[in-house]
Amino acid sequence: MDSVDYASRLRDVLRRRRARARARNLLLAHLTPAQRASLAEHGFFVVRGNCSGDEYEVHMRDGINVVRVRDRTRFCFSPRGALLPRPDVVLGQALILRHREDWLLQKTGWR
Repeated sequence: MDSVDYASRLRDVLRRRRARARARNLLLAHLTPAQRASLAEHGFFVVRGNCSGDEYEVHMRDGINVVRVRDRTRFCFSPRGALLPRPDVVLGQALILRHREDWLLQKTGWR
């Protein structure tokens, strides 16, 4: 591997790490102290849907990471085609559940 290729890869790695750190800080800024504690301890936090009042666990893992608490139904929704840091995706999911749950349920057919 030549030095130019190595330097380019190193810049990419550092850029992705900085993006993930910024995304994590933004996510944490939108969570309550209780949600932050839950995320640190359990790897998920709970969000209440704005229409149904249902609670959803939003997990930091990839794949199917949203679980409706009342019936343990698992959901997966994320931006199409975007390669975003995981905390950005999780924040988007939490904001949709918190502010546009009706749109999400209607769009996906979940009830």
